[in-house]
Formats: sequence, structure tokens, C-alpha cells
Amino acid sequence: MLTIIAAMESEIAYLRQDPTLSRWGGVAVQVLVVGVGQEAVRSSLRRWLEAPNSVSTNGATSIRPNQLLLLGFAGAVDPALACGDLVLAGRYYLDRDTTEEAGKDYFEPDSSLLEQAGAAASASGLAWRGVESLTVSRPVVTGEEKAAIHRRHSVGAVNMEDYWVAEFAARAEIPFLAVRVVIDTASQAIPSYAIGLQERRWGALASAAVRPWHLPNLVSLASNLRVAQRSLRRFATAFLRNPDRLDREESLQSIRTS
Repeated sequence: MLTIIAAMESEIAYLRQDPTLSRWGGVAVQVLVVGVGQEAVRSSLRRWLEAPNSVSTNGATSIRPNQLLLLGFAGAVDPALACGDLVLAGRYYLDRDTTEEAGKDYFEPDSSLLEQAGAAASASGLAWRGVESLTVSRPVVTGEEKAAIHRRHSVGAVNMEDYWVAEFAARAEIPFLAVRVVIDTASQAIPSYAIGLQERRWGALASAAVRPWHLPNLVSLASNLRVAQRSLRRFATAFLRNPDRLDREESLQSIRTS
């Protein structure tokens, strides 16, 4: 069984709304929201190890998966990445500058899932890149921070979950792949009042009402959110509807390398 996970509901809400995306290769698809960051991910996914036959996450009971696909947003640190671009990372690194966690330097995705995702991305017509990702412990919000990470780590995008989900999957021997879509570009700063905009829309509107000078930034970020959500939906639609017809031979050749 394929289980699709995300840190936030806004990253996978369309999967719950479209019944045609509820199966993959004739088998039902599970959809789980695990939360943002290391502790939330570990707390949610540990339940698979503690209860081999079922897991209850955010109130939903489900069957232990045999494949894991993470869908979510990412912040770009590579200036070549645009909002809405798909990122298929070949390695999930951990930012050891901000954590003392011991463990592997990086994990890699399941090669078969990566090939299928590459073919689905090509079929969806999305721009996509095969750049590495870095898992960070807090949001990276300024252009200066993003540029520093790009120079220091030679990665293309940052997020707060890939490494931790990949670590869990490796220990549980479950094939795993993360598919990310850029929501903020390398040059785009995220104001503190806009962090979590995709999950706190009413809070953002209240902020704009009280502080109207925030409105231009909020409008720009809300537009980015819509673009990123459309890209995720296009990819998921191509991936879930045609798993047996994806051209794996051409998929990896289509990755635009940096």
C-alpha cells in the first residue's frame, strides 16, 4: 500500500477531495498529515513501528504502508529554482549546523519510486530539477540565510521533514521518496508574521487588517501558495492515475541538472 504523507493539510487537501486520486495501481492510497519538523514527524511515524498492523495519525486509523511518498512545499536556496518548480532530490541531507543529532549525513530515495516520479513529472508538464535537499530545524526566512546555505551545502532546496522521514523509512525498510514544490524562491524573504500562512489564513487576514502595510507581502505569498498547490496537484494526478504506463526509461534523462 502506498501512503502519502505531508507536514500540513494544505499540501495534500486535494487528495481528499478528488476520489480519482484515492487509488494507485488498483490499491487504496492512505493520506496522512504528520506535522512540521523533527519531533512531529518522529512522534507520528513511530506509531508504525509500535503497531505493525495499524497506526492512528491525527485521528485516522490506517494500515502499515509498504511505500511512502512525501508531498510538500520547499524553500529554494538555488537561484535557478522558481516558484512552482518540482524538486526530486537524490539525497536528503541534514543541516548539522543547527542540530546535534547523530546519524547518517544523508539518505537517498528509493530508485524505483524516483524513476516513476520522474516520469510523472514529465507527463505533468511541470518544470523540475534533480537537486539535493537539506532538512533544517527552523524556517529559513531571509535571502541572506538562503544564499549562505546554498554556498555551504551545495543543495537546491530546504525543508523541515525529508531527512527525518527518510531516516524512519530506512529503519523500517519501507521504500521512500520526497517530492517537493518550491513555494518561496532564493531571493524571497518570508516576514515573521507570514510564517505558517498556508495553515493560518484567518490570522494572516487579521494581520493585514491591523497592519495594512503587510498586505503586499501577504498577497505575494498567497499567490505563491496557490502556484505551489497547483503544481503538487498536477504531479500527484500524473503519478497516481498512470502508475503502470510511466516511461521509466526517459524519466531520469528528463531531470534538469543544476
